[in-house]
Amino acid sequence: MDSTLIQINYEQQQQHYLLFEYAKTVILNMFDSFKDHGFLSVSEKADRETLNTIEDCYYIENNFDPKEYELQKLLSSQNGNPFLNLSDVIARRDRLDTQLTAVSKRVSKLVLENSSSYTAELQRVTVLTSALEGSIETCHTARRNLRRAQYQITTRNLGLIRNAMR
Repeated sequence: MDSTLIQINYEQQQQHYLLFEYAKTVILNMFDSFKDHGFLSVSEKADRETLNTIEDCYYIENNFDPKEYELQKLLSSQNGNPFLNLSDVIARRDRLDTQLTAVSKRVSKLVLENSSSYTAELQRVTVLTSALEGSIETCHTARRNLRRAQYQITTRNLGLIRNAMR
C-alpha cells in the first residue's frame, strides 16, 4: 500500500515539474517575443539611447586620440576662460562613464551571443593546426628520405666511377 502512494506522489511530482518547465518555457518565449517586437526593458532602452549618443568620431580607428578630443571639447566650451569648470568636467566624466558601461554591456552581450560560433571556429583552428603539424612532419620525413636517397645515389655513383677507373 505504501509503495503505491509513493509511486502516485512521485508521478504527481513529475507532472508538476513538467508543468513548471512548460510554463517557464512559455514565459521565456513570451519575453523573447516581446523583444522581437520592440518591447525592451528600461535598462536596454537606456543603453540603446546611451549608445546612440556616442559621437561618430569615436568609431574612427586611425589616428584618433579620445583624450585629446575630450580635452579640446572641454576647453572650447570655456569661451576663452583658461580654467576648467569642475562641474563641467564631472558631468562629462559621468557621461563618458555611462557610455563606457553601455558599450561594455553591449560587447559582453555580443560575446555571449557569439560564443558558440567562437567555440566552433576555435575547434576549426585546432583541427587546422593539427593538420598543419602533420603536414610539417610529413615534409620533414620526406626531406630526410630525399637526403638519404641523394647520399645513397652519390655513394653508388662514386663506387661506379671508382670501379670504372680500375
